[in-house]
Amino acid sequence: MFSDGAWAGPEAEATFLPWPSSLDAERLTQLFRRLVLRMLVRKRRMNQATADRLLGWHHSGFSVFLGDPIAPGNHESRRRLARYLVRSPLSLERMRYDPATCQVLYGSTRQHRTRRMSALDFLAELSAVVPDHGQHLVSYWGRHSNRARGSRDRAMAARVGTSTTGAAPAASDPMPAEDPVFQKKRKTFRLAWAALLRKVWNVDALACPRCTSPMRVLAAITQPAVIERILRHVGLFDLPRAPNSHDCPTPPLTADGQALLIFPSRPLAAHQATPAPEHDGDPRLHDSWPVDPPFVDD
Repeated sequence: MFSDGAWAGPEAEATFLPWPSSLDAERLTQLFRRLVLRMLVRKRRMNQATADRLLGWHHSGFSVFLGDPIAPGNHESRRRLARYLVRSPLSLERMRYDPATCQVLYGSTRQHRTRRMSALDFLAELSAVVPDHGQHLVSYWGRHSNRARGSRDRAMAARVGTSTTGAAPAASDPMPAEDPVFQKKRKTFRLAWAALLRKVWNVDALACPRCTSPMRVLAAITQPAVIERILRHVGLFDLPRAPNSHDCPTPPLTADGQALLIFPSRPLAAHQATPAPEHDGDPRLHDSWPVDPPFVDD
């Protein structure tokens, strides 16, 4: 999501220049295509001959969507577009878990198909789209980057300091915390944790479950032992056991490696595979494990 133009001049006194009318989606696609291939060549992930051959393809595989511009005051449309860009990779409404077979069923709205996979295969595919710890999913570039915003804040602080005290602070000094402009800016972009939960998950954590009146936070408990004691006292403490590989039968495989689903007339327990003989020192054969631990030879 980018601005419908660019800025020219110094950061503090930049002038906005709108995009020319000739810059359509096809031109942006070609520009994006050439910049990506040039970056791959520069990082030595591709040689120049391969990049030139890819530039000759009629169907490049690159695409740019250029929709209607959003007006500066249309905050709801901008929020809706931002939510679409960072949407979840899966939908809970189209997912269903079958505890009898330990399989996950995920439906497709376009092709009207339902994919069936084991729970472990589903978690393995889901882990590929889970970001690493501390990884940022949203980045800001250009005028909206942290460096550019910090430069504008320092310039604003310099102007405020000049008008009030007659002496401008150094360019490297941050905006003073007691400055009213700084406080207004911080309060404008600061959201409480409850507002973020309501905005993302549509859950009002500060609403009373009995009368829906607003509640206020008295204290934050972070000790696990105290939390467990309180939850046990009110009868809400529950640690469900994770599914074990011995709980569900292993479906037979076809010649191409696909799982062959069998719906027997007798209970599933009668069709479970005979367990392998026990071996000393192998913890995978003991049901006391909540989940099967990972092994290198698996």
